Amino acid sequence: MRRSSIPFEGSVITLESHGGEGAPVLAIHGLGGSAGNWSLVAPRITPFANLTAIDLPGHGRSGPAPRHDLATHARAVIDVIDRVAGRPVMLLGNSMGALVAELVASSNPAIVSSLVLLAPATPRPRLIVPSAPAIAMRLAAQSLPGLGRLVTHQYLRRRTPRRQIEETMRLVMHDPARLPPAELERSVELARLRREMPWAERAFAESSASVRRMLLRTGRFRRTIASITTPTTVVFGSEDRVVDPAAVRWLAELRPDWRVVELADTGHTPMWERPDVVAHEVARRLPGRAPS
Repeated sequence: MRRSSIPFEGSVITLESHGGEGAPVLAIHGLGGSAGNWSLVAPRITPFANLTAIDLPGHGRSGPAPRHDLATHARAVIDVIDRVAGRPVMLLGNSMGALVAELVASSNPAIVSSLVLLAPATPRPRLIVPSAPAIAMRLAAQSLPGLGRLVTHQYLRRRTPRRQIEETMRLVMHDPARLPPAELERSVELARLRREMPWAERAFAESSASVRRMLLRTGRFRRTIASITTPTTVVFGSEDRVVDPAAVRWLAELRPDWRVVELADTGHTPMWERPDVVAHEVARRLPGRAPS
């Protein structure tokens, strides 16, 4: 893996390039995540594709932006495609990153060859009770304008970086024991590094609030999804406690032409819990690749 930075709106975006032969794939992490989230799936993809992962503005090792919202993140992705790939790419996104990928594919279809969306952030149908109410309430509090940054600050102040990451893994993974110890340590080290970044909490809170606004505007979300012409695959876990599986099933009803893969015993991060499956679904969407 080779790490590099490119300028973006007065700051810098950090990229992790894994190399590989074949069509370009750009991986987009979720809220509070980083380019490092793709380290387990990367060696399974690079035998047949060229993989680059982005740290969205204010996330990972990237610098801050004037605003951290979905529009800014989408501009960052478009800029990376233009500077790094120079041709249409597959967008591989998780959670908020999948939502960003949907926005890019909707607004700029000519630069996106296909989508593979992992546990995409999706509105929960109104009549569906959250499968994890306490978690849903905490995530909602973190996304409230003004309050969200305070909630985030208090949460981090009361936890060491290690405890923060351990709690995060229990939230996003159905079985945290699946994560190799080396990956856990890399996440803890990045969490320590981000404690020294004065923009980190603001980036998280603003991004969370932007996702909340998008998901509350169901009409806009429906129009975005309806406008996507790019071949798309959705992969999600039946035990996801962040994005309710019922929401992703509702998304599948909106787009019955999309390929949808539901994984048992899997949470919110299929790229950590089922990297072989994710690589298989990426291969299915690449030109000239027959699924093995």
